[in-house]
Parts: sequence; structure tokens; C-alpha cells
Amino acid sequence: MKRYFLLVVVLVISVLAYSNIAVFVSKTTENFYGRAAYMDILNGTFAALDKGMIPYKIITTDEILSGVPEDISLLIIPSNAAITDDEAAVLDKFLLRGGRVVAGYEATLRYPNFNLRPNYTLGNYLGIKSPQWARGEYKYMKLTEEGKKFFGNNVPEYIKMPRGFTFIFDLDGAKPLAVWTKDTEGTPTSSKKNCAIAMTESGIFFGENIFLIAEASDELTTIFNTAVRKLAELPPADINVTKIKLQKLKEKLLTVQQSLYLLEEAMKSKDFESMKLKLSQIEKRIETLSLNENTVLEQIEELGRELTTFSYSLLPSRVVQTRAIWLDHGAMAATGGPENLRKTIEKLAHLGFNVLLPEVIWKGTTISPKLTVYPQNEEFKDWEEDPLEIIIEEAHKYDMEVHAWTWTFAVGYLGESNELMNKNPHLVEKDRFGRTFAEGDNVKRAGFFSHSNPKARELIKSAIKEVVEKYPEIDGINLDYIRYENSDIIDHGYDDYSVKAFKEETGIDPFKIEKYTKEEVLWHLWRENQVTSFVKEISEELKAIKPTIIISADVINLPTGAQHKFKQNWVLWAKNGYVDALFPMAYTPSSDDLRIMIEAEKSAVSGKVFLYPGMSLFVNRDTESVLKQLKILSEELDGLSMFALSYIDDFDNTILSKGLFRKKAVPAHSEPVKIIPAYYEELKNLTEIWLEKGSITREEISWFNNWFEAILEMAKNDEKLDDIWNAVIKMKREVSSNIKDMTNARVIIDTLYSITDTFRPRWYIQSRKGKKPYKAVKPEQMIVVEKPIPIPRMEIFKTDIAPKIDGNANDIAWTHASWSSPFVTYDHGKEVMNKTYVKLVYDDKYLYVLYKAEESDISGMQIVSGKRDTRVYLGDSVECFVWPDEKNKVYYHFVISADGTVYDEIGFDSKWNGYIKAASKVYEDHWIVEIKLDLEELGIDPSSNRPFRMNFNRSRWRGKTPLYTGWSCTYGSFHTLDRFGYVIFK
Repeated sequence: MKRYFLLVVVLVISVLAYSNIAVFVSKTTENFYGRAAYMDILNGTFAALDKGMIPYKIITTDEILSGVPEDISLLIIPSNAAITDDEAAVLDKFLLRGGRVVAGYEATLRYPNFNLRPNYTLGNYLGIKSPQWARGEYKYMKLTEEGKKFFGNNVPEYIKMPRGFTFIFDLDGAKPLAVWTKDTEGTPTSSKKNCAIAMTESGIFFGENIFLIAEASDELTTIFNTAVRKLAELPPADINVTKIKLQKLKEKLLTVQQSLYLLEEAMKSKDFESMKLKLSQIEKRIETLSLNENTVLEQIEELGRELTTFSYSLLPSRVVQTRAIWLDHGAMAATGGPENLRKTIEKLAHLGFNVLLPEVIWKGTTISPKLTVYPQNEEFKDWEEDPLEIIIEEAHKYDMEVHAWTWTFAVGYLGESNELMNKNPHLVEKDRFGRTFAEGDNVKRAGFFSHSNPKARELIKSAIKEVVEKYPEIDGINLDYIRYENSDIIDHGYDDYSVKAFKEETGIDPFKIEKYTKEEVLWHLWRENQVTSFVKEISEELKAIKPTIIISADVINLPTGAQHKFKQNWVLWAKNGYVDALFPMAYTPSSDDLRIMIEAEKSAVSGKVFLYPGMSLFVNRDTESVLKQLKILSEELDGLSMFALSYIDDFDNTILSKGLFRKKAVPAHSEPVKIIPAYYEELKNLTEIWLEKGSITREEISWFNNWFEAILEMAKNDEKLDDIWNAVIKMKREVSSNIKDMTNARVIIDTLYSITDTFRPRWYIQSRKGKKPYKAVKPEQMIVVEKPIPIPRMEIFKTDIAPKIDGNANDIAWTHASWSSPFVTYDHGKEVMNKTYVKLVYDDKYLYVLYKAEESDISGMQIVSGKRDTRVYLGDSVECFVWPDEKNKVYYHFVISADGTVYDEIGFDSKWNGYIKAASKVYEDHWIVEIKLDLEELGIDPSSNRPFRMNFNRSRWRGKTPLYTGWSCTYGSFHTLDRFGYVIFK
């Protein structure tokens, strides 16, 4: 075949492994601008950097939350207007360590809800403040003498601007590198805020959106790239940390002052004046520090802590709120004995908790010598008193509830069997390969009892019921591990009993079920029902023993993933009234992610169940992070839980006792006779304040008291919830005509709404009694294909002469191998015009793959090029997946661009680099890729003659539109392991 050397369009993404420059791409800002507008800004930034041949990395929001990498000294912030507090905190740490930024326009000026901040988050470091948008006069940037020195002779004195508008600001320590003028005569604008480019030790700030307009002229490109180059070459910035901290302290003081004044109308005059005086004293001390040249950082930090503690008293504290904490067995054992355990319970009471969740059953053992279904754990065998009796007795002294935290199906942990499992091997859960525990990196996962075996279920239920029978004072049961293991880790359900039972019920052998079939859905729902039916049964049996007991469950945080991966359909449990409360395990370091989780959880259950999300103290150990998440949970829901006792002293827990938990609260799931008085007392205190301020009359207070006393009497008489509910609704309707001040009326109405919202789950659960249960439906992520394409198979032959990896397909080794079937579209399995084929051969050490990609439009190819692990899949490329062992979810992924650039990963971990040799060549009507992989590294042994799984894919890009194809149709993500083809050694 005649060979042509054709010009191929190459899109270069320069991502050098050792660059000290990074561009921060913000998901929050994309939401603010919209994807198209933000991409224009980013593309302008990338184009300018590429034109200047400046290497850079890209750091996304998800990546930056782990901190800016230590090798990055310059961060480009391309007009990232809206950023979260978490993102702002990372930028703060980066700048304090001596990092620098290039920013501009409205970068860091907005909150994630798009509202304006008082100043740029970067303002203290870049010496700018009081920003405002302006237009009309801002035609030219004129370099100052300082600017001429910095940017050099390649930039003219006057630079024409394409838009005529900008953000203007006051300077607060920054040097102006350029000022705004109306013309090239130097005519100043009418504003006193005339700085166009500001510079400090920490970086450079452009008033205009330099990132968007950098390509408008060579001068703008040069000025941007010069700023980047020069800052990147500097040693770490010498930051005046004392000055920065003092400025931040002043800003915090202003925020606290504003918070106090917002609360004035809801406070008694003497209380307000007292707090105002304390704050003014702090303000004077801050001013003294500002005037003292010898101020040291410790003085500022001490005053900051004092101001912070003061601010806690301004936080809202609720009177109806479930405040739970899990007491992990390790922390309880670490108290050393009964007396210190008592002190721990007392401490938790003083912190403001009202629900304790002690770990009573875990890993097939129990905490108590009185519980005999499971053996007592060794940690507590030497105790002279029963730990559970101590907890119940002490907690009840302080009006705290005790809900026994009990593991259910999980009976083993850390990959080890225990006494209970060894005594009952026939009850242990298995996967399709006969394994109880996942292997490899996931060996620390739990081992489970069979979810369907009646003997296993009865044993688990007996252990839980024994807790209620022997401790009748217990207030609740908190069910944990009420699910299967994550199917991405190990797919349980193949124990002998389950397989036989499913076969008998459906006539289907689970071992023969293929992905994307109706049978797969049926198998999933059958196993899911084993969990759901257990929840129903244990709830009914516990309520039969003690009707007032609260049944709760610890659940996977997002309902869709819980059902799909863990067969835990907790939304269905809520709809059917099987549980009183749910504890979604919302363990995340990101406050923004927590909000997303909570919204999804609230939407899923719609008030049908009490929702008490669990926040993780082992993920959020610093006080600021804990406070952020607690505030979100307190604002959004009637309850929260904290994991766990082991970490309660890792943060300043006075945020609880002096802040969010300072008022005594009753749990939200309490009886109306406790709920009504709590809300009533809160409102009575407010009416006294309103009376003092003259915004309510005694007659209005009398009307208010009469109504609430009547509702309270109904609750004391244990009248029906419907009747109490209706009375609250009736009072709410009459508020506006009896309370003249509309602000006061609105507060009362909002409180009455809160009462009905608090009652809603209790009312719903009562309404479900005796009704036909809702049925489970297919998880939305499960795809059903009517007639899935059979999974392909390919034989691989051994070669005595290894092919040379050079992009030529004429080696003798390839002549003896057969081409695969042509690739089909990855999602529907359709044939395509530009076909792709592969060949495979192997020798004693290596696996060889040959791709032939037909191409009718060679000149239109788009190739993403660069160093290793450049994202080449964003251009014309082929992919190779190797899944060596179906027992293990570990698989390898290689992507090779049409110019031979390699991206590789293990699973989704692109930090892994394996052995690969790759070459490619582009011909007149097709292109070739050859790769060589190490069999031993992949864990493949040809002598075993054991088939393994592979898939091969191609991405063909034209413009912004890719066409994805593959050897085996995965009906979705390329990473769908169960749809990989089979490779058989010959």
C-alpha cells in the first residue's frame, strides 16, 4: 500500500508532570456562568498559555479540595467568580504557605449561591478591596513605571481594551502595574478607583477578564503570559502572616457584629446590651493589636479564639432536635471501666446530646454478659458491672435516650472469621466464587450471614430481640449493616440456600444470568427483598415486645446507590412505615456535597420518616469543618447524628455546649406530650421579649397562651395525633387575625408549621398500618436490553517471533492471527462505517495487541497529544481493557492516541503507570496502533489455560462530537466489566 504523510490536526493539552503552574477549573463557577460561557474563559486561558508554550496542570474543584499539590507554586484562577467556602479555605492555605496567584475580574468575589461577598476572598493577599463593576470609560490600560519594569519592552505603554468595562477596586497595599485611561493621551477615568492591574507579594490581579480577552491582541497575550512566567520563577512568597491574620480577625469581628445586631429584636434588652459590651471590648483589644508594631501571631490567635467562642452563642439552638452520637465499642472500652464510662455519659449530656447509640452487637459479639445469643466481646469480660446497664441508667438520669446500635447481617470484619461464623459455616453468605470476604485491597470489608436462610435470619433476630427483652428500659434499636455488601466489591447472594431458593421460585439459575437482562433485574429484586422483608419482620417483632420502641436503621447516604449497589431500598422502608427513623451515613469532608446529599435524602422520603443524617468526625476533625456541617444539618432537618465517640475531643466541642446544642432539646421523634411544651416554652420566651419591646399586647399573649394550653392538654390526655394536628392547623389559621404585628405573627406561624413538620413522620407511619405495602421497582441505574448481543470470544495464539512495535501491521506474527469481529457502537451495538478490528498474540512474557482503525476522513482527525497520562481519550484514540481475574474487581486500562501518546490506569486510578510499549502510524485510509503489555504485571498466566476478560474500544472525534465503539458492546460505560469479552489461550 502506498503510504502518505498527511497533516493531522493536533489538539495539544500540555500537562507536564513537573510543572509548577496550575489552572484552577471550578465546578462552582461553571454553575454560575453556565458551561458555554465558562468554557470561553477557560479556552482563552489555555490558548494564551499554549501560545506562550507555558506548561501547566489543570486542577478541578474535586481535586483542589484535597489541597493544592506541594509542587504547585502558581495558581491561575480564571475569573472563578463563585467559589465555595471549602475552595476558599484551600486557596487561603495555599497563599499562606507562600503560593502565588494570577487572578482577575470577579475571581473569588461570590458565594456558591452567587451572592456577592464583602470583598474578594483573595483581597487580603492581593491588596485590593471594595470592588464594583464599571463600564464606559475603561478603554485603555496604561502601564505605570512599575508596570513597565515588570512587563518589559515587549508591551506598549497603552494597551487597547476590546470591551470598555471592568471591575474597579481600592488599593490596600498593592502596587498598581497599570491604570485605566480613556485614551492614549492619558486622560483618567472619572473614578478614583483607577487601578487596572494590581500586584503584591502574593500575585497579580487584573481588573478586566484577561482570561477571556487574552487572545484579542498580541499585547494582551504577552502581558498575561509575562505575568505567569515571572511569578512562576519567583521563590515562595514572603507573607506577613501577622498582618493577614489581623485583617481576617477584623473581618470576622464585623461579621459577628452584624450577626448580633440581626438578633437584637429576638433578645431581651439587657442580654443584648451585655453581649454588645463584650463585643466592644474585643473590638478595642483588636484595635490595640493593630496599633502595636510588636504584635505577635499568638496574641491574634488567642483573641480570635475568644471571638470565635463568643460567636457560638449567636448560633441558632433548637429546642426540638434529635442530637445523636454513636458510642463505638473501642471508645467505650477505652474508658477503662464503669466509673469513667459514667463520666463519659455525663460529659455527653453536658455537650447537649439527647440520644446515645452504644454499640451493643458487632462482629458476632455483644457488649453485655446478660446477652447470650452471641458471645460477649473480650474487651468487656473483665468489667465488674454491665456496660449496657450503666449506659441506660446514666443516660436516663440526664433525659437522654439509649438506642442499641446492633449489627445485623454483617457478623465478621477485617477478612477474618470469628467464633459465631465458625460455629455456623452453613449460614455464611457467599459470592459466585464461594468467597465470604472480598480479596485484595478490599479484604477489610465485612463478612455476612445469608440474607435469605431462615436459620440465619432467626439467629440475628433472636440476638436483637434479646436486647429489648433483657433491657426493657431501652428506648430504641439502631440497625446497622442492614444490607448486602457493595456489589462493586463483592457480589453476595450465592450461598447454597439462596441459589436453591431462587431457582425454586423462578426456575432461573443465578450463575447463568447475564448483565442487562430481565433475569438480572429479577435476581436483584429477589435479594433486595430479603433485606426489606427482614426490616419489616424485625420491626413488627420488636414493636410486639415494646410498642413504644423506636426502630431506626443506618443506611447508605444516597438512595439510588443504596438500592443498586447494596440492595438496601430504604426509600421503600420509609414508604411502607417499616422504620421510625433513618440515619443516612453522609460521611464527606465537603459541606457542599453534604447539602447535595441532604437534598436528595429529603426529596426521597418526603417527610415519611425521621431523617437523622450521620456526619463523620473522623473525616471532619477540625472545628471549622465540624461547625459548617452541623449548621447545615441543623438548618435542614430535625435531627443529626455524629460518628463517633472516639473522635469527640478532636475538635473544639464547645461549639456544641455553648453553641448549637446550648439549649436543651427533646428528640424530634418524641411523643407530642414532649414536643408541644418545648415549642411552647420557646415561643413564651419570645412573647416576653416582644412585650418588652412593645410589639405585642397582653391580650394577644393571652390568646396565644390559651390556644397552646389547649393543645398541650390534648397531648397530655394522649388524644389522637390527628386531633392534635388539626388543632395546630386551626390555631395557625387564626394567628394573623389575633397577632397584629406581622413579624411576630410570622414567627408563630413558622413555629406551628415546624410542629406539624415534626409530627409528619409519626402521622405517616400511623397512617400506613393495615395498608397494602408498596412494592419494589427496578433500580433506575439498571438497564434492561431486550436481546443483548452475546458476549464475544476470541482465541489467542502463541507466537515464536514477537512483533516489532512500530505501527506496521506486516510482522509475521500478525499474519497467523485472525482479526476480531468489527467494533460496534458501545451503547446500542450497531455497525459503523469506519470499522475497527483487533488481533492478539502472546509469547512467554508479553501480550501483543494490534488495532486497525479505518478512517474515511484522515485530515479531520483530532489528536490529543502530550506527556504520559495526558487525557488522550478526548481525541482519536483506542483503548484496551484487561480484567485478569473475575474474582477480583481489579482491572487495567490503557488508552493510546493516534500519535502513540499513552494514558493508563488501574481501575480509575491514573496515578498508576504500568508497563506498555505503544506505537502508531496514520495511513491513507486507516491508522494502526500496536501495543505490548507485560503478562506477569497483569496477573495473567498462559500456562493455566484459564480464560480472562478483555475489551477494546475506539473514540472517533469530529468537532465536539465523539463516536464510541467497542469489540464487546457494553451498553454504556466502557468500564462495564461484566460485558467484557472472553480471551482464550490456544
